[in-house]
Formats: sequence, C-alpha cells, structure tokens
Amino acid sequence: MDLDLMVRAASAKLWWNFRTDHTLWSDFMRAKYCSRVHPVAKLVQNRDSHTWKRMLAVRDEVEGVLTWRLFQGRVNFWWDNWSGLGPLGRLYPHRRVSYSRELLLDYVRDGQLDLTDHDDLAYAGIRADLSRLGQGPRDIPLWTVASDGMFSYSSAKAFLRPALPTAPDPLLAKCWRKHLPFKVSFLAWRVFRGQLPTDDILARFGHAIVSRCRCCPSPVPESIDHIFYSGETARAVWRYVLASLGLYSRHRSLRTLIAGWGRAGARNPLLSFVVCRLPYLVLWELWKHRNGCMYGRDTPSVARVMHGVAKGVAECLFRRWPMQHILPSNWRTIVAYLEAHVPRRVIRSVRWFPPAAGALKINLSRSSAAGGAAALVRNQEGGFCYGVAWSGHGEHARGMFRVLFSCLEWCLAGGTTLIDIESTWAELASYVDISARPPWILDDVVTRLRFMCSCGVVTAAVCPSRANMPAQALADWAVDRPGEAIFRSLNDLPRRVRALLIHDDVPYVFFDIDDPP
Repeated sequence: MDLDLMVRAASAKLWWNFRTDHTLWSDFMRAKYCSRVHPVAKLVQNRDSHTWKRMLAVRDEVEGVLTWRLFQGRVNFWWDNWSGLGPLGRLYPHRRVSYSRELLLDYVRDGQLDLTDHDDLAYAGIRADLSRLGQGPRDIPLWTVASDGMFSYSSAKAFLRPALPTAPDPLLAKCWRKHLPFKVSFLAWRVFRGQLPTDDILARFGHAIVSRCRCCPSPVPESIDHIFYSGETARAVWRYVLASLGLYSRHRSLRTLIAGWGRAGARNPLLSFVVCRLPYLVLWELWKHRNGCMYGRDTPSVARVMHGVAKGVAECLFRRWPMQHILPSNWRTIVAYLEAHVPRRVIRSVRWFPPAAGALKINLSRSSAAGGAAALVRNQEGGFCYGVAWSGHGEHARGMFRVLFSCLEWCLAGGTTLIDIESTWAELASYVDISARPPWILDDVVTRLRFMCSCGVVTAAVCPSRANMPAQALADWAVDRPGEAIFRSLNDLPRRVRALLIHDDVPYVFFDIDDPP
C-alpha cells in the first residue's frame, strides 16, 4: 500500500509538471499524445507508454484540486478548472467539445464573463474571478490542497492516501518522539509492524533457514519476539531497567510491555522525559546487540546493551538541553541524577503593559466558539479609546482582520502613527512582516493589512492570554450578537469588559516550574 501510494504521488507530480510547465519533456508529451485533444479529455490507449498510463490514472484526482488564478485568461474554457467546479467539458458535454481550443479570454466582454452563447452555463451560475485580469504576465496554477497553493510531493501523498478502514495502531504513533534519533524511531516502528529481516519473517517467503539466535547463550530459533522480549538477554535488560527506575509492569508480550510503560507516572519532569524515550532506546540497543553477535565477533552481554542505552539517554538529554544536563554514559550515574533532580517552583506574574508615549495599543482576540472577534484600542494611561466586535458565519481569520482594520483606520484617521498590536494569534506577526509569504487564500486581506501598516510604525507581538482578557471577553460577548458593534466610550462596553479593563493593570500571579540545570 505504501509503495502504491508513492507511485501515485510521483505520477501526480508528473501530471502537475506536464500541465503547468513548458519544458522540453512536457512539449514532447503534448506533441505525442495531445496534438488534437486536450490532455484532460484524452482517453487512454493500449499502445500508450507505461508512464503516460500512470499519469492518466491520477489525472482526474489532480485536476479536481488544480485551479487557476486568472491574470491573462489564456486557459482552456472547457477543460481547465478556472471556475473551481472542475472541467466544464465533463459537466456540460456537447458535440466535439474534446477538440475545443476556446480560451476563457474569448468569453470576456468589458471585464465581465459573457455566457450568452451557452445558456446552460449561465443558468448554472458559473462564475470566474476576473479582478486580476491584465495584472500579470500569465495565469498561475494553484494546488488547492496546500495552504500556499504550491505543489509538493508530501501534500500529494497526503491527498492521495486512502482513508484508513480502522483506527491506527497507537503504538506506532508513540514511536516518533522529539529528540529521539530517527533511526531509533524507525526501528521501533518496524518492530511493531513485524517488518525486520529475522529468520521467522524470511521463512514466510519460502526460504529454508536453519534458525538460531546468536544473541542468547542457549540455541533457540530466532524471531522478533525472542530478540526484543522473550530471549534471555532481552528479559535481563528489561528487568534491570524496570528495577533500576522503580517501575513495575504486568506484561505478557512486547506490545503490552510498551503499552503500559510508565503508566504510573514519573516523579519529576526530567525523569518523565527519559522514561518516555527509554523503551525505544532499549529496542535499538537489542537490535545492535543481535547484529553484533551475528555478523561480528561480539558475545551475548547485558552490560554492553545497558552501556548503549545509557549513552542514548545521555545524548537525548543533550539534544533537549545542550547546556544543562551533560551526563556520562553510565546508567547508575544517570539514574542517581534523575532521582535527585527536583524542579524549582517559581512565582511569575502576567499583566497588560501600556504602550509608549504617543502610541496606541490594539488588543485583538477571537472567541473560543466559532464566529466571534473583537479588538480594543487603549492609550498610554490604559484608558479606553475605541472598540469593535464582530460575529458572523465564516472563517475566524477574516473576522479577526475585519475588526483589526476598523481599529487601524480609527487610529490612522486620528493622526496616530505609532501603533502596537497584541494578540494570542501567533500568525499575526508573519502577516505584518512584508518578507513573509502568507497563504494564497488570504492574499487580499494581508495586502490591505500591509498597506495600512506602511502608513505608520506598526508592530505586532504575541501576548499571554491573561494579558488579553478584556478583548477575549468582548469576543465571547459578540458570539450571540451577529453583526458589527462599535464602542466609542467606556460606558458602551459590556459590564464584564468594563470590569476587566479597570483591573487590567493588576498582575496575575501564578506558579510555574523552573527546571534547574
């Protein structure tokens, strides 16, 4: 299944390049297969090449998510997906439509789409975005599966991957941990899926093998379960690891051992970090031990496996905290350090800070429920100046931009050019930064935002949720009141928002855990 998915994704990439690029290869393929018929309308023939057949096998799926941003209108009227509905030649077929070379530009009159010659299309409400017509050198293809509109092999695989008929194995998802080497996670993934070149797996393919496990003193047949769980070396390693950390687990197989690993919880965050990654490091060292005994001159040794496990744990700690937890590859030393590690509890405070002299601050927030957004403008004394709330059906992001535009226009109209924007919305700073590339679906609103920011000195920052509570309360208030509400004085605001504004300068104190070196 995975190999078939990779082949289909590669075929989708070929079709994308064939449809969007003008290279020597794409021109050759068009001349060979599509000299008279449009590629989307081309039927497969027995004499076609294997590559062309693979491309046609994924053509309909790719064409469904390949749309065109119109700058010249030189796309095929019937077979290019310029309307977002797919090829019109399939939806509204007529005689000899497969050979049609009509362009969308032929149906544009005075900047509007004219479908008087095709009443069926006019009645169906076919529309096209012609607002950018004449503003660019060529029409741009968009891969609508990705947020940026750019084709990628990974997005093609995700798009073409079939839906799983059953729930995924939870153990496979746990293999992929941060700060754990990829080779370790990949081996654990192969162990749980039974995809290792051991004697029991090779015997399924009909190979006559005299099986003998080299990693244990007693001669027994080799299997995945024996190498990683039931063998003498594996059992000794698991018992030693569990006893040294004070962990206890009732298990009857490798899967039950890993599934119940560390379920009782760890005594401190550092120990929890190690316990979550420890079983996969043990699997990796047991596999190295098996290969060393089979192909090298190593002999069965529990101490060698534990030394490798200790080295792997020390390397994981170094990747996570490069300047703090630097430990030797000695298991007893590491265990003693983990047991003695006690995090320090510190007191932190969060509050709203006023802007600099002559500046205004806009606090922006969206509701936890769908459809609400709000923004508040305040001066350097913390006084309320202007507020707007909006609620309606649609995307959260566009509602946020709507209230933000209203506040920016009010500030610029009053002559204020120094504006600070605070929000828990992490993407806002990238939208203000002109060097960052926004998603293509937000091109219009981001362009307007950057133009308004160029009229003054505008900065955007991320703030804690506790420092943005008045705007959050106003956004929640707006959910049950569709439309836009503008507030020009403090008395116009809801009672809860007024109370939060008055006490917003009082810091919120909470306890946090500071991890000492």
